[in-house]
Amino acid sequence: MVSDASTRQSPARYPPVKVGLVGAGQWAATLHAPLHSAGAETELVGVWSVSGSTARWAPPCSRQ
Repeated sequence: MVSDASTRQSPARYPPVKVGLVGAGQWAATLHAPLHSAGAETELVGVWSVSGSTARWAPPCSRQ
């Protein structure tokens, strides 16, 4: 069976998965936060840290 673009259906669009990070150390700042902020599939909504000073890089809306 031959398929072309005119016969294919587009995939269902879902809202992004909301992600919160527990811990705000170097791994969170350099890997996990940028990863979850970059794509359309995930949305970084918060960062929790025992020490507020380690979460200085976090978006202001997620600081508590």
